[in-house]
Amino acid sequence: MIIFGILLTFVFCVFSAPPPNEPSSRSLLELEEMMSEKLHTEPITTYDGYGCFCGLGSKSNTPVDAIDRCCMEHDACYGRSDDMGCASKWDIYSFNCNEEPFHCETITCIDEDSCHKFNCECDRTFVNCLAKLPVPKRKKPCNVS
Repeated sequence: MIIFGILLTFVFCVFSAPPPNEPSSRSLLELEEMMSEKLHTEPITTYDGYGCFCGLGSKSNTPVDAIDRCCMEHDACYGRSDDMGCASKWDIYSFNCNEEPFHCETITCIDEDSCHKFNCECDRTFVNCLAKLPVPKRKKPCNVS
């Protein structure tokens, strides 16, 4: 519960002011929830700042490993969302997690709105990419030369 409080504080500090004409809800909270349900780990402490692409901003053109590649592809998906006129980090969306006993097996995006669905699909693809890989025990640094 303390970690969740820290996560909320982090998200609200980083994204405290929405862009003009954008809703104040944060789709990053849906991403955090989706990751928690599927990966059974604390997303911020596990993945934020991992490699060159996980977290805010890209630090390189080359991912350090498969986890970082998932983050790079997620960033690119959010870029396509923004190019479509969607607000990748601000649009809220709905999803279902069809759970097997104690495990989120299938994530389904259920919004009809095209932007919400696209952003949910970006996050769903990202979480499924990470789910294929072992949870890292430590963060790999981005070695920018």
